[in-house]
This record gives sequence, structure tokens and C-alpha cells, in this order.
Amino acid sequence: MPGKVYCFNAYNEPINQLTVNGLSAGTVSGWSVSPPNLYTPVSVIVPRALHGDGLNVPAFPNDMPTALRVDWDSYSIQAKIDLMPLHNVSLYDDLILYITLNQLTLMNTQGFVLITQSTSPGQFGAGPSILDDGAGPELPTTHLA
Repeated sequence: MPGKVYCFNAYNEPINQLTVNGLSAGTVSGWSVSPPNLYTPVSVIVPRALHGDGLNVPAFPNDMPTALRVDWDSYSIQAKIDLMPLHNVSLYDDLILYITLNQLTLMNTQGFVLITQSTSPGQFGAGPSILDDGAGPELPTTHLA
């Protein structure tokens, strides 16, 4: 069975809508604001898939970039995560994605960072934050695997 991507909201506001390849992956609470779990992020689990064509559920495919949209109360980001260059990562491996206002960090379960990608938050409700024409600009991505 393919692995999963654990998408952590590393911000204090709830993610009102996490969209993966145009499909809703749900909501994610903001981090804990009281002890003993102060600043502990909350996650939603999104499956991985071998192929992205014809998916009717949100998933991170291995054969094409994954489009993400994150809508918090105050901000919104849109970005793409590309798993194709990660040749040392099996489809069956679970991955961890930390979502912050200015960066996405994808890592494996051994704590090795695979991808860091800068993002640019836009004010929510002010139109697209990063994507202007639906395709969006190429954002800087660092592949570390």
C-alpha cells in the first residue's frame, strides 16, 4: 500500500481548507496554544499515489507535481511539491510536510529534509496569492535528496 503524507499546520491559525490537486483534503487546526502541548502542530493525512491522472481523491502522485492551496483565516498560499526528483524515496514511504506561511518543508520519517520551498502568503480574500494565471510562477525549490 502506498505511503501517506502527514501535512502539519505549523501556524497558529487553522487551515480552513487544504486543497491537494484541486481536491479538498480537509481542515487542519492551528497549533496548540496551551501547555503542555504548546506550539505542537496538528496534521491531516493525505495518501500518496503512483499516478496522478484521474484521481478523484486528494493525493500526492509520484509522476507529476502536486498543486497545493492552503487557506488560513488571514492568509492563503499556493505552491507545487514535486516528488518526481526524489529517486531515493519509495512510493511506500510515509512523508512529513510542514506547512508554514513562508515555506514548505518535506521530509522523510527519519528526519531527513527532502525539499524546502519558499512560499509567499497573500491576504486571504484578495485573490490568488502566488498564482496569477493558474499556472503560477516557478518558485524556488531546493531538492536535498
